[in-house]
Amino acid sequence: MPALIIASGPSMKKNIEWVAEHKNSFFIIAVSSSLKTLQKHNIKPDLIVHIDGFDDPGNSCMPLFEGVDFENFIKDTTFILGTHSPDALLALLKKENIYFLQDGTKYYQD
Repeated sequence: MPALIIASGPSMKKNIEWVAEHKNSFFIIAVSSSLKTLQKHNIKPDLIVHIDGFDDPGNSCMPLFEGVDFENFIKDTTFILGTHSPDALLALLKKENIYFLQDGTKYYQD
């Protein structure tokens, strides 16, 4: 099956209707910043990539996930995460759906 990689940017907005129409023709890989737009158009990604893991006051990646339906929309979606992804994000995901991309030295237990 061909893969379609979706990232946030002008071309996503320009082509989102086409993607929605052809979503079942592709294995969809999405960066986390595109999730809200994909959910709005009912385009479920098969794989979500999230590498940046900032969770500092005023500089957090968690707003990317606010309003995303983890229980229904992406409950079975696979995630590739950077090892420094915030604990708050990990708590939202099923452990069996998480894979880490080793890009640092911070490790997680369990």
